[in-house]
Amino acid sequence: MSAVTIGIIGGTGWIGRGIAQHLLDQSVVMPDQLWIANRSGEHLPEQWHDSAIHYTSDHQALADACDVVMLSVRPQQLPEVSFSLHSQLLVSVMAGVTIERLVDLTNATSVARAMPNAAIEIGESFTPWYSRYLSLTHQDWLRRILTAFGQAYVCENESQLDYFTALTGSGQGVLTAIAGSMMESAVVQGLSPELAEQAVRQLFSGIGQLMAVDELSPQARADVCLDYAGTTAAAIQGMRDNGLDKAIRAGLDAAYHKAISDMTVGDNHQDH
Repeated sequence: MSAVTIGIIGGTGWIGRGIAQHLLDQSVVMPDQLWIANRSGEHLPEQWHDSAIHYTSDHQALADACDVVMLSVRPQQLPEVSFSLHSQLLVSVMAGVTIERLVDLTNATSVARAMPNAAIEIGESFTPWYSRYLSLTHQDWLRRILTAFGQAYVCENESQLDYFTALTGSGQGVLTAIAGSMMESAVVQGLSPELAEQAVRQLFSGIGQLMAVDELSPQARADVCLDYAGTTAAAIQGMRDNGLDKAIRAGLDAAYHKAISDMTVGDNHQDH
């Protein structure tokens, strides 16, 4: 992708900044091949101040200069976005905004949606994507971009991408909520908040790494723990008896229905 110029509208936000930094770190683009747009054209991360990155508040100027335009703003900010594309590749990382609407907004003929998650910060995102309109060249560009910050997976349809928005896109919030409940339980049992946090953080870090290489599926591993009929089995069964599985399904269903709603209006808050 040595000759490809990439622009990120919303490139100083949480997700946009993460994308930009990994594109630079992985040499997907050089600084002078990267454009960043935000409302002011300012408020830049300190590490970018002396680089050759292009900055602007003009969305159309960015679009005209770039081969790939990435749209990384909150859905409720979409009415503030205005630009038109021709043959450029448009990649949206917004939840709740369909490909059809993106085409109507930008006149783009090559459009993809992708959904990174919070692990983009450490280059470990699972990023599903979907498109109906990509050439082989644009597919290659998109894979190069998305794999710069983790794993990429092409979805079967747009509905599947919306479900992944709930399953993996909301993952940090869901898992940290579970971690918070574990910490609260530990404090009730007499641990200090600091010690409870240290223990739970290390638990999630260690088990996450173990799960990544475990030959057993998570469900099979849980079944093994249940078969031992020890303290871990008691914990799993106690949570299931009190609605663990139902609560998780309800949460993911709620997130999915939010993802397929119109998130560009009203007071919406989302992680991307």
